[in-house]
Amino acid sequence: MSGNVEQAAKELLRLQAELEELEARIKAQKAVLIDAVEVGGTVDLDGAPVFRVTQKKDFRLDLAEQVLPAEVITAATVTVEQVDKAKVKAYAEALGLLEACQKVSEPFVAAVRR
Repeated sequence: MSGNVEQAAKELLRLQAELEELEARIKAQKAVLIDAVEVGGTVDLDGAPVFRVTQKKDFRLDLAEQVLPAEVITAATVTVEQVDKAKVKAYAEALGLLEACQKVSEPFVAAVRR
């Protein structure tokens, strides 16, 4: 191997170790923010929001099938094997059961876009 390849490999190893350390530190700081700020809240610096603690709400067909009446699932079925997720979601929303059909993620910190 040439010296350049060995140097590149050594530098890559160093950078990967540095990245792992930085990722662990970032994760720890995000955990502090999640503990300190309610979901939906922001962290402002110099009067401008820079981070928001948030959660994703993911519509889950398996949850909808447990909550919604069977006839709703049947009405949204496109083929015997496939249910139209968008139709089931629309029915769930119309019936006021959308929230029961969503899986909420763990809180996480997201950068606020300016």
